Amino acid sequence: MLTDGDLQPWKNARPASYPFLLGEMEPAMSMFGPKMGSWAVQSVKDPRWNKSGRAFGLVCEGGPQEMKDWIKECFEKYGEPPDDATREFMKD
Repeated sequence: MLTDGDLQPWKNARPASYPFLLGEMEPAMSMFGPKMGSWAVQSVKDPRWNKSGRAFGLVCEGGPQEMKDWIKECFEKYGEPPDDATREFMKD
């Protein structure tokens, strides 16, 4: 059975993302939060959609903002994406 004394060393523990939230370290160095990676939007049928880059982003949120902005810009300029269009974000 655990007692308060057993838990004492963990009493003041901080989550791994805490230094990042305080601006104490680069985002890519934190356990949680945005990660640096490579992104790409590609289409063979319509190369106007093609673009790639490197940026901080979260896979669970659809990738970096730069990629989402590019997709939005393409929707506004060219309408619906071609059926072979793909997007990807690979964190380092």
